[in-house]
Amino acid sequence: MKARRFSNWRKADAEIIESHLTRSTEKDKYGCRSYDPIIRYAYEVEGVKHTADTVAPPDDTSLANKGAVLIQRYPTGKKVVAYHNPQNPAQAFLEVQNSNGKIGQATVGLLMTLAFAYACWHQVGQTQSAIQTTITAVGSAGK
Repeated sequence: MKARRFSNWRKADAEIIESHLTRSTEKDKYGCRSYDPIIRYAYEVEGVKHTADTVAPPDDTSLANKGAVLIQRYPTGKKVVAYHNPQNPAQAFLEVQNSNGKIGQATVGLLMTLAFAYACWHQVGQTQSAIQTTITAVGSAGK
C-alpha cells in the first residue's frame, strides 16, 4: 500500500528550479511526438542540499500525460514541499498520493451526487405541488 510505504517520509521546504516541457524523442503508436514535463526542485536535509526531478512515485499513474498541468502547478521559483525518504534523503517526490486521497475524492463525489439528487427530487416535489395548486385553482374558477 502506498499510504504505508510513504507514511514515514519527511517533509522538506523546496523550490522549483526548472520547469518546462520538452519534446519527446519517441513517437507514439500514431507517429506523434508528445511533450514531457521537466520539473527539478532543490531542498535541504540536515544541511545537505539535494536536487530531484521526480514529481510522484513511478507507480502513481494519476499524473500520466499531464505535462502542461504539472508545469503550471510547479512554475520555476515556486516554494513547495518535497517528501523525502529518511533512509535516503536524495530520493524525493513532490506528490505522494495515498489511498486516503482517493477515498476522500470518491467521498466528495458521492456527496455531491447525493446533494444533486436531493435537489432534483425536491424541485420535482415543488413542481408537482404547483401543478396541483394550478389545477385546483382552474377547477374552482370553472364552478
